[in-house]
Amino acid sequence: MIELVNRFIETKSGSVWFTDNEWLAASSLGERYYVYRLAFVSGGRDQAELTIVRNPLSRTEAIKTARELVLDKVPDRAEFNLVQTSATDPVLLTQEPVAVTNPEAAWTEA
Repeated sequence: MIELVNRFIETKSGSVWFTDNEWLAASSLGERYYVYRLAFVSGGRDQAELTIVRNPLSRTEAIKTARELVLDKVPDRAEFNLVQTSATDPVLLTQEPVAVTNPEAAWTEA
């Protein structure tokens, strides 16, 4: 049944960011995948501009790759409560780690 669909439309407003699923869909659907971006003019909602791009992944000149590191999902991260030792000392120090899942990653500044 999916072969009967001529146009798959992803709607966006503002900057166009793809989720992993959207990227996979755009990759597999190619010329049948469209991005419709709606941008409101002058901050109001009474006038807007619609931009349509077919097969956005083929637009290599406009693709910017971004990668996100989700720190909360890193199992061997170290977390610290930071406190300023004095009003004149810009260095933030910690006495006790909040959580250390990998002791080798823990550090303190003396």
